[in-house]
Amino acid sequence: MGTELTLALNDQRHGLNSYTLAPSIKLASLKYFPQPIFLLDREMNLIETNSQGTTAIDKHWVGLRLGKMHFNNREHNKQIAAMVESLFAERETASLLDMPCKRFILRNVDMEFRAYTMSMESPESDNILLFIQGDLNCSESKLQSLANAFSLSVSEIKIVKLMVDGLKPKEIAYEAGISLNTVRSHLRTLYAKMQVSGYNEALTAIIKLLI
Repeated sequence: MGTELTLALNDQRHGLNSYTLAPSIKLASLKYFPQPIFLLDREMNLIETNSQGTTAIDKHWVGLRLGKMHFNNREHNKQIAAMVESLFAERETASLLDMPCKRFILRNVDMEFRAYTMSMESPESDNILLFIQGDLNCSESKLQSLANAFSLSVSEIKIVKLMVDGLKPKEIAYEAGISLNTVRSHLRTLYAKMQVSGYNEALTAIIKLLI
């Protein structure tokens, strides 16, 4: 079934954000795009979305407050606002065939990791497109495939699970009941096996592989 695109019109009812749906105009060329897609202005106000996008809002994958899209916390909102400004800055020097694009992964409003792509709508437009590339299903079968691919030990897979849960090394040590030095030792081995240079690079690679 093709996804229908909709225009989100926002108002306030009983203190909750609500929106009605009307036929879309700008995103007609992406009518059958199978993933959530949002057309936003520079301040992250929602202009249009497809039906997958409205589902993402309803399921709280992303937040929508007074017509403005928001993410899990203030820090994430600041980081994404900075990315938007960076897109506009990069557009000034980009060629028509090489428009700037930002890809990022974060834990969102519903506390799940998801992958995003953000780009300019067009060289002439002051709007941006935001795609949700997928959500992270950290199933045992996918973890086992990851373990097999990189010859990870049981202890290293336990570390991976805690990394995906958003824990940093000190928190991993506390949760796993082991010393911080032991965690660091596991991480060094993990980095070597995955051929990455540090925690953030490892986490990004792990999440991409588990999506």
